[in-house]
Amino acid sequence: VVGGLKGRVEVGGEMGAQEVFAPGEYVHVRVMVSAQRGMDVPREVNGGTVEIHVQTPGGGEGKEYIADPLLMYSNGREAFKVVGEWRPAAAGSSWMVADGRWRLSGSEGYWVDAKTKKDVTFSMRAEGTYKVWAEYEVKAGKGAARDAWRGKLVTPVATWTVAEMPAEKRRMAMTAEQEGMVAKWLGGDEGMMEKLRGQMLEAENEGLALKMVGIVKGGGKEAANALGLLEERAGDVGTSVGIDGPYLKELATWEVEGMEAEEKGERRDFSPQMSSLVYVTLHPEDEGLRGRLAAIAEGSCRLTAGGGVMPPFEAWRTLIVTGVLRDGMTVGEAEGVLGKPTAATGEGMAWRVESGRHVNPSVGATLKEGKLSGWRAGF
Repeated sequence: VVGGLKGRVEVGGEMGAQEVFAPGEYVHVRVMVSAQRGMDVPREVNGGTVEIHVQTPGGGEGKEYIADPLLMYSNGREAFKVVGEWRPAAAGSSWMVADGRWRLSGSEGYWVDAKTKKDVTFSMRAEGTYKVWAEYEVKAGKGAARDAWRGKLVTPVATWTVAEMPAEKRRMAMTAEQEGMVAKWLGGDEGMMEKLRGQMLEAENEGLALKMVGIVKGGGKEAANALGLLEERAGDVGTSVGIDGPYLKELATWEVEGMEAEEKGERRDFSPQMSSLVYVTLHPEDEGLRGRLAAIAEGSCRLTAGGGVMPPFEAWRTLIVTGVLRDGMTVGEAEGVLGKPTAATGEGMAWRVESGRHVNPSVGATLKEGKLSGWRAGF
C-alpha cells in the first residue's frame, strides 16, 4: 500500500481464470488498484502511468521486458507520468488502470528491454513460469487537489506457466455444451460466433477445432466463418504462431490439396489463408507437406509469371520459411527462383510488386561477397 492505494495483477485466459497455458494461447493481464481512503485518482486507463513488466523463465537467468504500446521510451518516458485529469475514488473502491492481451508466441505489440530500454522482440512460447508485475507511478500536474494520489506503487508479482498440452490431454470430442453451440450457430444464431471464438482459442478444445475443419471441408454457408475461426486458432508465422495440434495438420493438408487443385484449374468458393505455413513452421520434420507447399510457392513467386495461386507476398514468405530462399544463395540461384530483381546494388537485391498503390509487397536480401543472406518479405 502506497499513500492509501493498493495494487495487484490478475492473470487469466480467454474464458476466465487460468494459470497454465499451452503455447499459442492468449494470456490476459489486468492491473487493478483499490483505494484504502477517499482521494482523487488519475482518470486515464492504459496510460503512461503504468508499466507492465514480464520476466521470462529461468529464475535469475530470466530476462525482463516492459510492455510499451504507447512508445513511451521513444517519446520521453517521464512526461507520460504527469497527470492532468482526475476523478474522485471512494474508500473501498477498485478499478483497472491497465491491461494486456498477449499471444504466447513471439511477442506481440511493443516491448522494450528493461535494462537497455530499447525496442525488442522476444518469445513467450517457451515452457516455464513467467513473472508479471506492474509499476504505477503518478506525478501530479498543475491544479491537482491536495488529496490527489501521487507516488510510485509496485504490485506483488503474479505468475503464469506455459506447458505443452499433447493431444492425449485435450478434449478430442466436443462437450455437450459445444455441440449445442455449434448446432445453434449452424442454425443461424450469429450470437454463438463470439462464444465459439473464445473456446477455439483454448488448446484443450481440440474436438471443437476438428469439427470446424469438418465444416470447412464440407462447404456450406458457414464454411468461410469456420475457416476464420481456425485461422485465429492457428495464428500466423512470425510473432503470432498459434496453437498446434492434430487439427492443424488436417487444415494444412486441406489447404495444400486445395491450392494444388487450383493450379490444375479447379475453382474454389473461397481461398484459404496460410495456416499451412504455420504448420510447416512448427513441423519442419514433415518434409512431404513442406515440399508440396514450397512447390506451390515457387509457381507463384515470379513477378513476370502472370500470377499463381498464392499472392506474391505469401509465396515469398513461404519460400523463406521452407528454406528455398536461404542464406548463402548466389545471385544466380536467387534469380533462378524469383527471376530478375527490380532493384540491385552492391549491398543487396530486392523484388518488388510495382503498382499504383502507396504500399507494395517486396522481398529482398543483403549481398556480401557474392552471397545473399537475411531474407525478408514485407511491405
